Amino acid sequence: MSEDINYEKFYDLENYLFKDITNFFHLNGYLTGFQFYLILIWKAVRAKSFNARKILNKEKSKTFDEGVKILTHKIYEAKSNLDKIKILFNWEFRIATASAILTVLYPKIFTIYDYRVLEYEELKIFKSLSNEAKSEKAKEKKAKNYLEFIEAVKKLKLGKDIHSLRSKDGYLWGRSLYNSAIRYIEDLNTK
Repeated sequence: MSEDINYEKFYDLENYLFKDITNFFHLNGYLTGFQFYLILIWKAVRAKSFNARKILNKEKSKTFDEGVKILTHKIYEAKSNLDKIKILFNWEFRIATASAILTVLYPKIFTIYDYRVLEYEELKIFKSLSNEAKSEKAKEKKAKNYLEFIEAVKKLKLGKDIHSLRSKDGYLWGRSLYNSAIRYIEDLNTK
């Protein structure tokens, strides 16, 4: 059986996520546990188990695969982008992970909320999105603020070839990595 699997496609995880998994979701209306787990690894490998347990905590009588199918089908069926976000918040996902999941499922509509992109001056006002929301009212407000964040990212002028949300995600993440490495090296040189 394992001889039939093309393991090389997992080497370029982002390509696999945004082609195979996105397409599977739109064709079938749900994800498998394996596909969902790969999104969690891609977003934050250190928190994959913590986030995976949220599925089992919400659907106590179900397997991980069954819980993922229920969750992702609810997202697929949701009538609005606001509802899609609120579903993930109701399953106790925080904004960074929820935005990564939605970005893989709907890459032309959603963008990743990550502390790295908040370095960009126009996005600093959205730092409070990372705070946890417990009440329904707080989750609703946070979901609406995330939609405002998406609009702010869309408006960013980052370069002549950087227009799609995915391109902007890559640019902002890369810029943060570059600046972080430069700062680290400068700190090493001053010691």
